[in-house]
Amino acid sequence: MTEGTDYTGAYISQVLDTVGVDTLEDLQGKPIRVDSERGFIKAIGNFLEDKWFSPTELFANETE
Repeated sequence: MTEGTDYTGAYISQVLDTVGVDTLEDLQGKPIRVDSERGFIKAIGNFLEDKWFSPTELFANETE
């Protein structure tokens, strides 16, 4: 991601894509899986498919 990137929009877009919905309204009530370690969310996953979103990977290029 580059300077001026809408991080919130990118995060939300990835969550919606992972869950398989098009809008925030459609997200309500959808089950998800969470991969966490000591309270830190490492990844958010689709409940039925092997599809995951890792916020750390999304923003990894920003810290390099």
